Amino acid sequence: MAGRLAIATGSVEAAAVAQGKLLAIANSARAEVDSVVTVYSRFAAATGDLGTSQEDLLRLTEAVSLSFRVAGASTSEASASAIQLAQGLGSGALQGDELRSVLENNIPLARAIAAEFGVNVGQLRALGKEGQLTADRVIPAIIASLGTFQDQAAQIPETIGGALVVLRNELTAFIGGLNSATGVTSFVAEAIIF
Repeated sequence: MAGRLAIATGSVEAAAVAQGKLLAIANSARAEVDSVVTVYSRFAAATGDLGTSQEDLLRLTEAVSLSFRVAGASTSEASASAIQLAQGLGSGALQGDELRSVLENNIPLARAIAAEFGVNVGQLRALGKEGQLTADRVIPAIIASLGTFQDQAAQIPETIGGALVVLRNELTAFIGGLNSATGVTSFVAEAIIF
Protein backbone atom coordinates (compact mmCIF):
# COMPACT_ATOMS: atom_id res chain seq x y z
CA MET A 1 0.00 0.00 0.00
CA ALA A 2 2.82 2.39 0.84
CA GLY A 3 4.32 1.85 -2.61
CA ARG A 4 1.04 2.52 -4.40
CA LEU A 5 0.48 5.65 -2.34
CA ALA A 6 3.99 6.94 -3.05
CA ILE A 7 3.27 6.59 -6.77
CA ALA A 8 -0.21 8.15 -6.45
CA THR A 9 0.93 11.10 -4.35
CA GLY A 10 4.33 11.64 -5.95
CA SER A 11 6.32 11.61 -2.69
CA VAL A 12 6.98 9.44 0.32
CA GLU A 13 6.01 12.28 2.68
CA ALA A 14 2.64 12.86 1.00
CA ALA A 15 2.09 9.09 0.93
CA ALA A 16 2.63 8.88 4.69
CA VAL A 17 0.05 11.61 5.29
CA ALA A 18 -2.41 9.97 2.90
CA GLN A 19 -1.89 6.56 4.47
CA GLY A 20 -2.95 7.77 7.91
CA LYS A 21 -5.98 9.56 6.56
CA LEU A 22 -6.99 6.60 4.39
CA LEU A 23 -6.84 4.29 7.40
CA ALA A 24 -9.23 6.63 9.23
CA ILE A 25 -11.51 6.75 6.16
CA ALA A 26 -11.50 2.95 5.87
CA ASN A 27 -12.36 2.55 9.53
CA SER A 28 -15.20 5.08 9.43
CA ALA A 29 -16.62 3.42 6.30
CA ARG A 30 -16.04 -0.08 7.75
CA ALA A 31 -14.16 -0.90 4.55
CA GLU A 32 -10.93 -2.83 4.05
CA VAL A 33 -8.02 -0.36 4.07
CA ASP A 34 -6.47 -2.02 1.02
CA SER A 35 -9.66 -1.38 -0.98
CA VAL A 36 -9.76 2.25 0.12
CA VAL A 37 -6.10 2.72 -0.85
CA THR A 38 -6.85 1.15 -4.24
CA VAL A 39 -9.79 3.50 -4.78
CA TYR A 40 -7.69 6.53 -3.77
CA SER A 41 -4.88 5.45 -6.10
CA ARG A 42 -7.31 4.96 -8.98
CA PHE A 43 -8.91 8.35 -8.34
CA ALA A 44 -5.46 9.97 -8.24
CA ALA A 45 -4.57 8.44 -11.60
CA ALA A 46 -7.97 9.22 -13.09
CA THR A 47 -8.00 12.86 -12.02
CA GLY A 48 -4.35 13.70 -12.64
CA ASP A 49 -5.18 15.88 -15.63
CA LEU A 50 -7.83 17.79 -13.66
CA GLY A 51 -5.32 19.07 -11.11
CA THR A 52 -7.28 17.64 -8.18
CA SER A 53 -5.58 18.36 -4.86
CA GLN A 54 -4.65 15.62 -2.41
CA GLU A 55 -7.21 17.00 0.04
CA ASP A 56 -9.97 16.79 -2.60
CA LEU A 57 -8.86 13.26 -3.49
CA LEU A 58 -9.15 12.29 0.17
CA ARG A 59 -12.61 13.89 0.44
CA LEU A 60 -13.69 12.17 -2.79
CA THR A 61 -12.42 8.82 -1.49
CA GLU A 62 -14.17 9.33 1.85
CA ALA A 63 -17.46 10.35 0.24
CA VAL A 64 -17.44 7.35 -2.10
CA SER A 65 -16.41 4.94 0.66
CA LEU A 66 -19.09 6.19 3.05
CA SER A 67 -21.72 6.17 0.31
CA PHE A 68 -21.14 2.45 -0.16
CA ARG A 69 -21.62 1.89 3.57
CA VAL A 70 -24.86 3.85 3.41
CA ALA A 71 -25.93 1.86 0.33
CA GLY A 72 -25.28 -1.40 2.16
CA ALA A 73 -22.96 -2.68 -0.55
CA SER A 74 -20.74 -5.64 0.19
CA THR A 75 -16.99 -5.11 0.29
CA SER A 76 -16.52 -6.71 -3.13
CA GLU A 77 -19.41 -4.74 -4.69
CA ALA A 78 -18.10 -1.49 -3.24
CA SER A 79 -14.54 -2.12 -4.41
CA ALA A 80 -15.54 -3.14 -7.95
CA SER A 81 -18.02 -0.29 -8.33
CA ALA A 82 -15.59 2.31 -6.97
CA ILE A 83 -12.94 1.15 -9.42
CA GLN A 84 -15.45 1.44 -12.26
CA LEU A 85 -16.34 4.93 -11.04
CA ALA A 86 -12.65 5.88 -11.14
CA GLN A 87 -12.35 4.46 -14.66
CA GLY A 88 -15.35 6.48 -15.80
CA LEU A 89 -13.99 9.67 -14.26
CA GLY A 90 -10.59 8.92 -15.79
CA SER A 91 -12.13 8.75 -19.24
CA GLY A 92 -13.59 12.21 -18.69
CA ALA A 93 -17.26 11.26 -18.38
CA LEU A 94 -19.31 8.75 -16.44
CA GLN A 95 -21.22 6.59 -18.90
CA GLY A 96 -21.77 3.00 -20.07
CA ASP A 97 -20.73 0.17 -17.77
CA GLU A 98 -19.14 2.56 -15.28
CA LEU A 99 -22.39 4.47 -14.83
CA ARG A 100 -24.41 1.24 -14.74
CA SER A 101 -22.21 -0.04 -11.90
CA VAL A 102 -22.89 3.10 -9.82
CA LEU A 103 -26.62 2.93 -10.53
CA GLU A 104 -26.81 -0.74 -9.55
CA ASN A 105 -24.58 -0.69 -6.47
CA ASN A 106 -24.82 2.79 -4.99
CA ILE A 107 -28.13 4.64 -5.14
CA PRO A 108 -27.04 7.25 -2.54
CA LEU A 109 -24.10 8.21 -4.77
CA ALA A 110 -26.33 8.21 -7.84
CA ARG A 111 -28.73 10.57 -6.02
CA ALA A 112 -25.87 12.95 -5.22
CA ILE A 113 -24.82 13.04 -8.87
CA ALA A 114 -28.42 13.44 -10.05
CA ALA A 115 -28.93 16.39 -7.68
CA GLU A 116 -25.95 18.17 -9.26
CA PHE A 117 -27.60 17.90 -12.67
CA GLY A 118 -31.12 18.68 -11.46
CA VAL A 119 -32.54 15.34 -12.59
CA ASN A 120 -33.73 12.14 -10.96
CA VAL A 121 -31.64 8.98 -10.82
CA GLY A 122 -33.54 7.43 -13.75
CA GLN A 123 -32.51 10.29 -16.02
CA LEU A 124 -28.78 9.79 -15.38
CA ARG A 125 -28.54 7.09 -18.07
CA ALA A 126 -29.67 9.55 -20.74
CA LEU A 127 -27.18 12.16 -19.52
CA GLY A 128 -24.48 9.50 -19.53
CA LYS A 129 -25.25 8.52 -23.11
CA GLU A 130 -25.00 12.19 -24.08
CA GLY A 131 -21.61 12.47 -22.34
CA GLN A 132 -22.86 15.14 -19.95
CA LEU A 133 -21.73 13.43 -16.73
CA THR A 134 -18.27 14.93 -16.97
CA ALA A 135 -15.63 14.47 -14.29
CA ASP A 136 -15.36 18.22 -13.68
CA ARG A 137 -19.02 18.25 -12.52
CA VAL A 138 -19.35 14.76 -11.02
CA ILE A 139 -16.32 15.02 -8.71
CA PRO A 140 -17.43 18.27 -6.99
CA ALA A 141 -20.96 16.84 -6.65
CA ILE A 142 -19.61 13.79 -4.84
CA ILE A 143 -17.31 15.87 -2.63
CA ALA A 144 -20.21 18.21 -1.76
CA SER A 145 -22.18 15.18 -0.53
CA LEU A 146 -19.51 14.17 2.00
CA GLY A 147 -21.30 15.74 4.98
CA THR A 148 -24.55 13.98 4.09
CA PHE A 149 -22.80 10.63 3.77
CA GLN A 150 -21.00 11.19 7.09
CA ASP A 151 -24.32 11.92 8.83
CA GLN A 152 -26.05 8.93 7.25
CA ALA A 153 -23.18 6.54 8.02
CA ALA A 154 -23.18 7.67 11.65
CA GLN A 155 -26.78 6.45 11.94
CA ILE A 156 -25.93 2.90 10.87
CA PRO A 157 -25.74 0.54 13.86
CA GLU A 158 -22.40 -1.08 14.56
CA THR A 159 -22.01 -4.73 13.65
CA ILE A 160 -19.55 -7.43 14.58
CA GLY A 161 -18.52 -7.59 10.92
CA GLY A 162 -17.76 -3.87 10.88
CA ALA A 163 -15.77 -4.15 14.10
CA LEU A 164 -13.74 -7.01 12.62
CA VAL A 165 -12.95 -4.90 9.55
CA VAL A 166 -11.62 -2.13 11.81
CA LEU A 167 -9.57 -4.71 13.74
CA ARG A 168 -8.06 -6.08 10.49
CA ASN A 169 -7.30 -2.53 9.31
CA GLU A 170 -5.54 -1.68 12.57
CA LEU A 171 -3.59 -4.95 12.46
CA THR A 172 -2.52 -4.17 8.89
CA ALA A 173 -1.37 -0.70 9.98
CA PHE A 174 0.50 -2.16 12.96
CA ILE A 175 2.31 -4.70 10.79
CA GLY A 176 3.11 -1.98 8.25
CA GLY A 177 4.57 0.21 11.01
CA LEU A 178 6.55 -2.71 12.39
CA ASN A 179 7.87 -3.45 8.93
CA SER A 180 8.89 0.19 8.41
CA ALA A 181 10.80 0.12 11.67
CA THR A 182 12.49 -3.25 11.18
CA GLY A 183 12.31 -4.12 7.48
CA VAL A 184 11.51 -7.70 8.48
CA THR A 185 9.06 -8.42 5.66
CA SER A 186 11.56 -7.30 3.02
CA PHE A 187 14.10 -9.65 4.53
CA VAL A 188 11.59 -12.54 4.54
CA ALA A 189 10.52 -11.78 0.95
CA GLU A 190 14.12 -11.70 -0.25
CA ALA A 191 14.80 -14.99 1.52
CA ILE A 192 11.79 -16.60 -0.15
CA ILE A 193 12.83 -15.32 -3.57
CA PHE A 194 16.38 -16.60 -2.97
